[in-house]
Amino acid sequence: MRKALLLLAVLGLVGTLWGADPAVGTWKFNMTKSKPAPTTEAPVKEATVVIRETGTDQLEIAFTGKRTDGSAISAKYMRPKQG
Repeated sequence: MRKALLLLAVLGLVGTLWGADPAVGTWKFNMTKSKPAPTTEAPVKEATVVIRETGTDQLEIAFTGKRTDGSAISAKYMRPKQG
């Protein structure tokens, strides 16, 4: 019985190690908790970063948002998972 429980515990632990990347997901910018660096452009009012895995061992990162003057912000790029 102990061996069976140990085997289940080890398999459960190994499964979490091979899980998805913890950075993958949708992230929302919280202006009240942030202190952005001074810049010549209008400060960011709202922003969302979406990080998703592609089938080619890469991460696709999409950044969208809006500045306080109403201008839009948009950027999208790919980076390898490792490195």
